[in-house]
Amino acid sequence: MLKEAGERRKHRRSQPWDTVVVFWKNGAMMGMGKLLDISRGGLSVRTYDLVDEPDGPFEIEMFDTAAGFHLHNLPVTFVFETGLGQGASIVKPFRKYGFQFNRMTLDQAFLIEDFLKQHTRLETDYHFIGKRAGSDKTSG
Repeated sequence: MLKEAGERRKHRRSQPWDTVVVFWKNGAMMGMGKLLDISRGGLSVRTYDLVDEPDGPFEIEMFDTAAGFHLHNLPVTFVFETGLGQGASIVKPFRKYGFQFNRMTLDQAFLIEDFLKQHTRLETDYHFIGKRAGSDKTSG
């Protein structure tokens, strides 16, 4: 019997506060998309259907220009692809790609953890929707 996708997850997914652009590459740039969610285990991106499906090990570059945050050379493996329906254009439907993080350096793992704490909100943390991390500090 197959488990539900949520039951297989080891890490809780978080959504970025701002638009984060993700590039994946294997030597030369292979594709780009918008970060949909991220966890300690991996991430998913939205991209146009015209981007070729990734194959093999890759490195990810992530840019959050609003926050001035950049993560680079994160090792990942492509794990899934699914359709997201039509975007603004009938010609270019969107696809959702999932990437799993491979073995990272301690510095890379620290940067992922920092990104999760400072630049995202958990999908189930409705209390924090509309507030940035650290903006709801109280004393005591």
